[in-house]
Amino acid sequence: MITHPVVVKRYQEEVKKYNHHFGDFEQVKRYQLVPDEWTQPSGFLSPTLKIKRNIIEANYAEQIEKLFS
Repeated sequence: MITHPVVVKRYQEEVKKYNHHFGDFEQVKRYQLVPDEWTQPSGFLSPTLKIKRNIIEANYAEQIEKLFS
């Protein structure tokens, strides 16, 4: 579903809409949709529903590297 053109276009429109409210240095310039749900049982969220950044970074190291290279 995340590769479907309609879904991709919708996310592009939403990012563009909200970027309008931010300064140039605050805007989202690169992003990638991922197929995984970030939930507590999947290990991506803590019991207080905070993102576990080290887990995200470990699981998506390759994608993060592509975004910033």
